[in-house]
Amino acid sequence: MYPYPGRRRPVKTLATLGSLLAAAGILLYMVPLDYGTIPQWNSLCSSGVGQLGQLLANGSREDCGLVGIADHLIGVLIGVGAACLIAAFVLAIRSQPVHAPPPPGFAGPPPGPAAYEGPPLQEPPWSVTAELPVFTDPEPVTGRRQWLGRYRTAAVIAAIAVILAAGGAWAVVGATADNGQLLSFLCWNGPGDNAAMLLQWPSETTVTGTYRSADISGTAPAEQVTNNSGALTGTVTDSSASLDFAGQQVFGKLGSDLVLSLPQSDGSLQPVTCKPGTTLEWNAALSDLNQQTGNANSAAAAQQQQQNTSNQIAQAEQQLASDIATLTQDATALDNDTTLASAIQQMQNDYATEQADYQTELNDTCPDKGGDAGVVGGDAGVVGGDLGTLQGDISTLQANNVSNDIATVQSDVNTIINLGGTPDADPSSAIAQGNNALQDLNSAISSATSTGNTINSEAQQLASQAQAAANC
Repeated sequence: MYPYPGRRRPVKTLATLGSLLAAAGILLYMVPLDYGTIPQWNSLCSSGVGQLGQLLANGSREDCGLVGIADHLIGVLIGVGAACLIAAFVLAIRSQPVHAPPPPGFAGPPPGPAAYEGPPLQEPPWSVTAELPVFTDPEPVTGRRQWLGRYRTAAVIAAIAVILAAGGAWAVVGATADNGQLLSFLCWNGPGDNAAMLLQWPSETTVTGTYRSADISGTAPAEQVTNNSGALTGTVTDSSASLDFAGQQVFGKLGSDLVLSLPQSDGSLQPVTCKPGTTLEWNAALSDLNQQTGNANSAAAAQQQQQNTSNQIAQAEQQLASDIATLTQDATALDNDTTLASAIQQMQNDYATEQADYQTELNDTCPDKGGDAGVVGGDAGVVGGDLGTLQGDISTLQANNVSNDIATVQSDVNTIINLGGTPDADPSSAIAQGNNALQDLNSAISSATSTGNTINSEAQQLASQAQAAANC
């Protein structure tokens, strides 16, 4: 029987919790996950091959980080579980009943009655009363002192176990961090530099890592950032380094910084200082190179566009001057055209011939009038042909180039304005001359049409009169 029944629950709780935590840690340690246990995967990630794989693939780096955390968690679970079990064991021992020692001079309780084979005994006439000592538990301690008395030793042992487990986990973390520490150097002079390079390898005598390089190539507006990457090999002895990457062997000094002697195109060696740098700093350098390229390409494209616009304006100015000259020439030629006047004059001359022949008919005798009437009719036909010629001349003049010339000049002006320029030559005078020439042409066509129709009508009427006069 327990004199302190309240101690049973903490013992069971600690024992159950410790068993569960320890079992979870053991399962994580022993159960294989995808062809290997967590400690095996963590060992692979900590090796040189694992470090190289993490450099080449971001997904591998994230997976190895999770494996490392899980490996440390195994030690913590087992350590805390063991601490809980130890605390439960100590608490169970301390929960055993404790009896007070007997008072001095007490020889113990009287012995039990022995077997008696004689006649039955008779009770004496007096009563015998013996006082036996009373066993009582010590007075329990209450309050804070009671809690400290019960759990002090268990708490101390549990705390020591937790500290030891945490120390072991910390030692594992430190050993993992020190084993194969990744060296990373960034060769970049800061914003404005036109090239950058990142060298990474595990801290070992034999170099097995990767390199990444980026530089600006081409000419704006076609500049671009050229990226290269590959294996980095070599050896490191004390402060001397021999590295092989990108098809060349480079020597340098390794200290807090890495100073490389890079060969130049002329055969000389250029010292380049590479400072410790992370992947984030490499990304910043790459972003700066891309920004430089973008700014240079944008500025060059804008300058090229401005130059193209200036060239287009100059060409439009030349075209405008040429088209103004053409308009002026065509307008002048249209103003000076005498085709319609010549056609009207020809009709008038032929009509006059008809009139003279009709007069001859009137003066001839009757037998000769028939022949004269035929001559007059022929003259009327000539006048009709002259009218057809006049109409053809009108059609030719109406198909002149002055209207098209005006439209072309106006288009040239709009092109220059749309390109942001101002026309050097003023086309207003040439356009006005062209419009005047068109107006004069329309007036001349109207007058010539009316005159030609009148002459032809009179000629045909006169022919009818001549035919009638021949009937004598």
